[in-house]
Amino acid sequence: MRTRTGLLFSGIGAIAVLGLTLWPWTKPVAPGAQEWCFLCGEKAIADAILNLFLFGPFGFGIGLLRGTASALVGSFSLSALVEITQTGLSGRYPSLSDLVINTLGGGLGGILAVRWRALSRGLAEQSWPVKTFLVLSTAIPLFSPAVLSVPDYPNTAYWGQWTHELGNLIAYEGSVLGAAVGGMEIPDGRIPDQGGVRSAFRDGEVVEILIRLGQEPNQPAHLFAVFDRRQQEIILITVDGPDLDVHRGTVATRLRLDQPSLIWEGALGGVERDTVRIAISQEGSSQCLRLGEESRCDLGVGLEGGWRLLHRLGDPPPLLGALISGIWLFFLGLPAGLMTSTRRTGLFLGLALGGAASLVSWRSPWLTAHGWIVLPLMVGTAAGYHLRKTLGAHGSKA
Repeated sequence: MRTRTGLLFSGIGAIAVLGLTLWPWTKPVAPGAQEWCFLCGEKAIADAILNLFLFGPFGFGIGLLRGTASALVGSFSLSALVEITQTGLSGRYPSLSDLVINTLGGGLGGILAVRWRALSRGLAEQSWPVKTFLVLSTAIPLFSPAVLSVPDYPNTAYWGQWTHELGNLIAYEGSVLGAAVGGMEIPDGRIPDQGGVRSAFRDGEVVEILIRLGQEPNQPAHLFAVFDRRQQEIILITVDGPDLDVHRGTVATRLRLDQPSLIWEGALGGVERDTVRIAISQEGSSQCLRLGEESRCDLGVGLEGGWRLLHRLGDPPPLLGALISGIWLFFLGLPAGLMTSTRRTGLFLGLALGGAASLVSWRSPWLTAHGWIVLPLMVGTAAGYHLRKTLGAHGSKA
């Protein structure tokens, strides 16, 4: 049984690693830009966390078969193969950081495999260190987006940017006629009133941009942005076809995680006038986008979207995003369910977690509440209870 499980985890893990890391990207990457740089890049911490989890199952399988040392060697070898292969793939580049983190992830998986029986007994006994770990495993990823999604406005000099070519963004073919926050002008260049504009952003004042519409771009186009002198994003507005995308710099982006956007699909498609005013405002506990006379305040995500802080996957369609969020919440409910002693307790714990998450999302001005998140959390905590029973029985046989 142990050999079969090891082969299953190592095989599926290797397929997942190769499939996710060797698929070419269409986005160009500057050759050699980050090859020898450790934890570099705008989303370096998010990438590191993902790589740990990506190589964990492979290392777990090898650990079951051969032990921790073999898990480390196997993970290093697989990662080295990936990094060498990426040198010839479009949009990919080898990275010393990836090699180290991937090997560490596989090694942790190997340690987990070797210590599996002892961990099973620990879950059955429910000592306070185990309970603390289980609580934090659910609470931190579930509730941290309430803090990480808060906009971040550093005390540095700000510059406005109107329809520029920026990184992988082309310049929007229309034009910006004027921009302001709280009535204070944001020009195309260094902002004159630095302190006033920074305070207006921090106070949640309305951001307004008057634009002359251009041809719909067939790829993401830069419309308007504010960046600081270190090129840290304050706010970025792009146009992709008829869609309007608003992205803010937050605590998460400062920590080099990802951050979901506010996307208004088809926003510009039905506009008949040559010029239109875009407004971004805070109304009650919601972020709202206004285009002319039309307004939307339901475009954000709640705590169920915490996975987007690791990778927003290009902000997928609502149905797919909800499906991924449901799976995310299910797995977040598992550790909490491992603490419960009855199925009913697990269900009530999931209900309490879902209610608390909905309340936090509703109270936060940067999140949007969705009541359906209760269901996957309840299913996750109930599954956690059954998993504890299974692991307890396995540990007692050992």
